Amino acid sequence: MLSYIVTLPTRSGGCRGNYQEGATLSRASRHAGPPGEGEPSRNRLPNLDSVTQLSALKGDNVTVPSTHTPWYHGPTLMGYLETVEIEDAVQSGPFRMPVQWVNRPNSDFRGFSGRIVGGCVRPGDRVRVLPSGRESAVARVVTQDGDLDLAVAGQSITLTLADEIDISRGDMLSTADAPVEVADQFEATIIWMSEDPMLPGRPYLLKIGARTVGITIAAPKYRVNVNTLEHLAAKTLNLNEIGVCNLNLDQAIAFDSYKQNRAPAVSSSSTA
Repeated sequence: MLSYIVTLPTRSGGCRGNYQEGATLSRASRHAGPPGEGEPSRNRLPNLDSVTQLSALKGDNVTVPSTHTPWYHGPTLMGYLETVEIEDAVQSGPFRMPVQWVNRPNSDFRGFSGRIVGGCVRPGDRVRVLPSGRESAVARVVTQDGDLDLAVAGQSITLTLADEIDISRGDMLSTADAPVEVADQFEATIIWMSEDPMLPGRPYLLKIGARTVGITIAAPKYRVNVNTLEHLAAKTLNLNEIGVCNLNLDQAIAFDSYKQNRAPAVSSSSTA
């Protein structure tokens, strides 16, 4: 049995100039043969970018061209996949940069250094500082090799702003029209990684980005059975157990949901 991997085209847009508009369709033919005998036709599947004929069972056209399909002259599956440009969902999302260092070498320069963990940023973009909520515009995107017209997730940069506003290590810079959330109390799913059981009400330390805050954890609402996903009553969490709890912090923090962006999400906690 031969399968046909059908790839639909994409078009440009967004921070990197590319975003996926199409989809990938996989279909299996009950009959392996030359065109006209089970092979999908480009007339029946319009606007195709490529069609790869293969057999996963026999390895036909997976890594090397197969002698079993002399009528097929396209790329192998691996050969095609190695040429596909995949847009990182984090780079296409809203701008996020935790401030790791306030860079002030002299009285003429004040920048905010960090690694972009989401989206992109350009001079002129409006940004919001959280948790304070103050806003300004990006004046320059500075690197060791010179200023940039565009910086994207994964790059380490220094931003200068058009206004003098108070920003400290641990603050979050985000796009003004889609800022991160700010809260000092929230519900979280916790995976307990300590050999000592979690003690509700005991003080712990929570680290998010470059900021560390005090925290207390309420008794679990429930524990998750990892085999059945059943919600079970629990008074604490032991090593490797997963539960849902309310967290109470001693100050507000900026954060994203784990589903939206893993980098600025709550990363760890330890005993105070």
